[in-house]
Amino acid sequence: MKNLGFALKIGGGFALLLALCALVALAGFNGCRQITTTIGGMTSAKDITISSLESRREEKNFILRGDPSYIDSVSAAVKRLDGSVAILRAAPLDASQKKLVESISQANRAYQSAFTTYVQTAGDVSTAATAWKGLGDQVAADVVQAGGETERRFMLLQLAGVYFLKDRTDARLKDFHDAAAVAAPLVDRWAAGR
Repeated sequence: MKNLGFALKIGGGFALLLALCALVALAGFNGCRQITTTIGGMTSAKDITISSLESRREEKNFILRGDPSYIDSVSAAVKRLDGSVAILRAAPLDASQKKLVESISQANRAYQSAFTTYVQTAGDVSTAATAWKGLGDQVAADVVQAGGETERRFMLLQLAGVYFLKDRTDARLKDFHDAAAVAAPLVDRWAAGR
């Protein structure tokens, strides 16, 4: 080092300083990139939670209100959840985290399938209820025309049915079965005499 000139010593010191600055900048850049990836993963995990809760809320609204627009809202929330899962899959995760992401994805697909089945079943029930209501109205009109004890017992059966549908308790179901047991022979006799 003693044989090197002053200018070379100064230039070498600056070169070493620049090399150290470049290493620090590279380490900082890698650290920022990892932080960005981690934050993106955390944001996706938060979005998964929000989308999951939103789909459940819209499902509840559909069940309570029956408005078909809630079906689209559930589908949109499920799609957002899928998008968040895709972003999370792209993040650098360890094996246990990847397994958790896959279980979230599978649960989301199962939920979507179950909700679709529920919507189809609710539609089938509504169609069947409308058909049964029409048939029930016709039978009720015929029984009322028959009059007497048949009409009275049939009315008691209807009341027991309404109370059961309102409360859905075992006691109300038993009352309905009891009323049906008493009304059935009278309705059978009336039907045979028609």
